[in-house]
Amino acid sequence: MMWGLLQSLGYEVTVAALGGAVVLCFVQAKRRFKNARLEKQYPVAGEYISLFEDEDQGSKVVMKAPVTLRQKGRQIVGETTLPGGRKWILRGELSEDGYFHGLYHAAALQDKGVGNFFLEMDYRGNLEGIWSGYDSHNRKVQSGRYSFVKKSKVRIHKFRERYMSAVMDIAENQLGAAYIDESELRDESNIALVASVDKEIAGFCLARKIDLDHLYKMVPQLRTENIKRLKFLDQVGLVSSIATASKFQGCGVGSELMTRALSGLESLDVHTMVMTGWKSERGVHIESIGHKNGFNEVIEIPHFWHEDSQQYGYRCPSCGEPPCDCSAVVYIRHAKMATREDD
Repeated sequence: MMWGLLQSLGYEVTVAALGGAVVLCFVQAKRRFKNARLEKQYPVAGEYISLFEDEDQGSKVVMKAPVTLRQKGRQIVGETTLPGGRKWILRGELSEDGYFHGLYHAAALQDKGVGNFFLEMDYRGNLEGIWSGYDSHNRKVQSGRYSFVKKSKVRIHKFRERYMSAVMDIAENQLGAAYIDESELRDESNIALVASVDKEIAGFCLARKIDLDHLYKMVPQLRTENIKRLKFLDQVGLVSSIATASKFQGCGVGSELMTRALSGLESLDVHTMVMTGWKSERGVHIESIGHKNGFNEVIEIPHFWHEDSQQYGYRCPSCGEPPCDCSAVVYIRHAKMATREDD
């Protein structure tokens, strides 16, 4: 009798366990289905440009930074890197009605910045909302508007005459009036590239292969610095100018131009690249792009454009009318192999 009772009890337990397993599988399948449907309805994963209100030296500013988001159902994680290299991690989830909300924190352990965000997806797939949190740099709790705009594809073209007006406008606004001459863009010995975003001209780049002696005439300080990496070369690749229109800065335009320019120079059988950056009160305009592409600083030259700005009438965006008192920073690619000769 006892054995029969145990058999009956064991059967009931087995049935209950199987029933529980079936229910669990059903619940998990239902959850996966709902998550898959939500991901299809609100596809958040992708590359964005974030714009957010912040504070700089007591003044409200709008910052811009690239964002990468990854999605698995309703769960979303991402990261963004600000100008200067400060990185943030975002973690959140998607609600049934298309709201993306969660927390963010600084990637560096010693950086105590932390906060939350609330974003809504619009019909174009962009995200709009607010952020609030503790900024460890300003040492205060702040909040502001937060927007994620889907990155548009950057297209690179060879320079054509029809691009001249737009390119010269960008050159004047970003590098200064009279800094670029139209003949440089037309010169077929130069690699002249133009970037477009949504059929609008977004930036340009000039590069060329030059003899080392020519480089030394342009930047005589390089000869006196005695850079070992340059001593054994006959020719180098020079990235002479690169600029992005203000509305497209932070959208990857400069990086795309630089990648294509370096590829073009390498196809001319030069593998050491030199680039000169303009340094003003706001920093070096090409520092971030240079570092991303393997360039390192080898020398800073104060008042580099002082005489040329007076001779050719350059109007510096920072200094205004000539003379220009900005410094030049010279970068060399693979600078780990470029060292100063020991005394």
